[in-house]
Amino acid sequence: MNTLNTTKPLLIDLARSLSEQIFPRSLEIESRKNLPPDIVNALSAAGFLRMMVPEQFGGLECAPQTFVEVIEQLAKGDASVAWCTYIHCASCIVSAYLAPDVAHELFSPGTVKISGAYAPTGRAIRTVENGVSGFRVTGKWGWGSGAVNADLMITGCVIISEGGKPELLPNGKPRLQSIILKREQVRLLDNWTAFGLKGTGSSEFEVLDEFVPEQYSTCLFTDPHCDTPLYRFPLFALLGLGIAAVALGLADAAINELKKISNEIKAGIKKQTASHLQVHQITVARAEAKLLSSRVFFLDAIETAWRQAQHPQPATLENRCAVRLATTFAVDSSVEVVQSMFALGGGTAIFESSRLQQYLRDILVLSKHLMITSATYEQLGCLSLGVEVEIDTL
Repeated sequence: MNTLNTTKPLLIDLARSLSEQIFPRSLEIESRKNLPPDIVNALSAAGFLRMMVPEQFGGLECAPQTFVEVIEQLAKGDASVAWCTYIHCASCIVSAYLAPDVAHELFSPGTVKISGAYAPTGRAIRTVENGVSGFRVTGKWGWGSGAVNADLMITGCVIISEGGKPELLPNGKPRLQSIILKREQVRLLDNWTAFGLKGTGSSEFEVLDEFVPEQYSTCLFTDPHCDTPLYRFPLFALLGLGIAAVALGLADAAINELKKISNEIKAGIKKQTASHLQVHQITVARAEAKLLSSRVFFLDAIETAWRQAQHPQPATLENRCAVRLATTFAVDSSVEVVQSMFALGGGTAIFESSRLQQYLRDILVLSKHLMITSATYEQLGCLSLGVEVEIDTL
C-alpha cells in the first residue's frame, strides 16, 4: 500500500507541532552547534528521518511534495533542525541503490541516522582483504550536517584501480562511488564556525585508510535502483528540494515576524503602529506575492515531475530542468523576502534576540549551497538557448 495517502496529513501535523515546540529553543540550538539529542529523537520518532527510505526497508517513501512540506514546516521553527532533517533524508536516498539485503540490514531498524556528503572529494582504492572485495577509503569532506548524531556516514569517492588510476565508466568519466561507513570509522573535525545555520554542526570530516566491503557502496549514475515513483523522480532534483523547502519556511517565518513587529512598534507623530506606514504595507504585500508565486512555481514543477515518475519511462529533460529552475528560483526569492523583512525591522532587527537577524544569517548561508548557485541558471540558460552543456547533474 502506498503510504503517501495515509501519512501526509499526519506528517504535516506532526511537523507543525514539533516546529512550535522547537521555536523557543533556537538560541540553545545555536549555542550547542548541534541538534540536542531529544530533538533528534523526536524527529526520528515522527518518521521524518525515514521519508526518503523505500517502504520495503521500513521507510515511508514519501512523495516529494510531502517531504517538502514537512521540511518547510520545520524551518518555521528552526532552520538548523529543518536543514539536518533534509540532509539525513537526502543521505537516505542511497538506500534505494543498494542491494536489497544490504539496504535491509542498514535501514530496516528504523532509527538509523545517516549523514555525510555525496561530493566525490575522497579516494577509494579497490582491494581484496580476507577474501572480501572492497575499498580502502581516504579523504576529507565538508558539510557534515548532523554528523554528530549520525550512525552512518556517506562519503563520495573516486574509485582507484589496483594500477593506481581512476576507474572509468563506459562514457569515459571517472567512476564516482557513494560509500557508506560506520560513524566510528569517521573523524569529525569540529570546525563549524559559520555565522548562519549554526546548529547544524556542518563540520568537515575525514576518513583515514578505512576498509569498506564493496556491497556498502553504489554508483548513483549507473547502478540500478528501486523501480518505484520516488526513485524515478529526477535524482539531482530530488537531492536539492530540501534546500528550497528550508528557504521557503524561513521566508514565511520572516514575514510573520515582521507583521508581529509592525503591530507592536509605534512610530511617527501620531504614534501609530508601524503597520500603518505605507512602506510596511507595500513591502509586506510584495514579499507575500514573491513568496507565494515562487512557491507555486516550485510545487507545480514538483507535481509535474511526480506525475511523470508514475510511469516507467525516464524523467524528461524538460521536467528535470523545470524542477532545478524552480528550486533555485524559490531560494533566490526567499532570500529577497528575508532581506526585505530584515530591512523593515529597523533597529530592532540588529540584536541577537531578533528572529529577523537569525533568519537572515541562516538563509544567506543556505543560499551558498552548490545545488542552487547561479551556475544552475547558466546551465539551464544554455539549454534554453541551444548551447551545448553538461546535463548529467540535472
